[in-house]
Amino acid sequence: MGYYKFRVVFSGPCAYVPNILKGTPKSVTSLSVILPELRKGSLGDADGIQADRHRAALVYSPDDFDVDEDPDAVLFVKSEETGLYKHSSLYFLRAERVTFKFPGANNLIIEDEEIASDIIKDRERIKELIAYKDKLLRSIDWLPAMKRLRPDLQWFGAEDPIHYFRGSDDSDPGYPVIGHLAAHVILKQGNLITDQLDMINDDPTIWEFRQHKPPGPVVHTQALANSIALEVSMPEENQASVTIAFSSKETRTLTLRKDRLTGTRSIEIMNRELEAIFLPEGLEVERLVDQDFRHLYSFAEGYRPDDFNFPLPHKIVFGGGNEVGTCGGHKFSGFSENFIHVLGQWDI
Repeated sequence: MGYYKFRVVFSGPCAYVPNILKGTPKSVTSLSVILPELRKGSLGDADGIQADRHRAALVYSPDDFDVDEDPDAVLFVKSEETGLYKHSSLYFLRAERVTFKFPGANNLIIEDEEIASDIIKDRERIKELIAYKDKLLRSIDWLPAMKRLRPDLQWFGAEDPIHYFRGSDDSDPGYPVIGHLAAHVILKQGNLITDQLDMINDDPTIWEFRQHKPPGPVVHTQALANSIALEVSMPEENQASVTIAFSSKETRTLTLRKDRLTGTRSIEIMNRELEAIFLPEGLEVERLVDQDFRHLYSFAEGYRPDDFNFPLPHKIVFGGGNEVGTCGGHKFSGFSENFIHVLGQWDI
């Protein structure tokens, strides 16, 4: 029996949350990737600078799937090597649940081997890992964990879960709420790994997390994942499929074509600045503080809008000084206890 590889690559502000409840001794068998709705940017940082507007999108090759009805956008990107154009379709995500069917694939394995503190922040040690293609590069420990940055905010929660997910009185309970979440992706199979580290040229970038105003001490330092991937090994006779659902009645399914069940097939789920989506190289935007990462703190149980003691990522650059840039996402430890009924609505 032959196999092909199916990859789902995540980038931009995302919260990675194991589908377990605080205080419940349960092994992790599934995980949620939650994308905040940032189409209008966010409220502005401590300097009064408005954060960039983002769009959450699912990007895929229309040549790979049986169904490609009415995409929101079509991209043609010219290859510098061949001069040919690569064709991609985009579907913008608007408070939708994304699920997968991977018949014959393994149950979810989260590759999260802990990376020693003297390695995770040492540029030269990390370059050695890259040179030798060390398995530590696959660990999602390159994602910053809330339990390291603010242990009191390590659980995804809210006073009322219906702030994020539709309540039991809704015809479709458990689906994302419009205006608050762009997407809720549920992972139950495959291997979750770090796809790429944040790099400047061929050098890993080291980030300092510290309170912005008033200036605070560095609370944590590490290199960060730029993108996270779900890798699924699929038997060649089985078709992978992706379902995007706004409700139980409003769904769209992309099924991999039978003549494409070879090699590596992939899709991207991104929550990125508009220029990063529509321009191949994106644009460099310089600002004093990165508001995108701070928005993820608002997901936490115990979050208070008047609490400004949030460690924000400051990128260390060559030549001295700090530059703040966008961080991809971070890990919560799980969900607060009041999400018990919501988790029961997710078929996990």
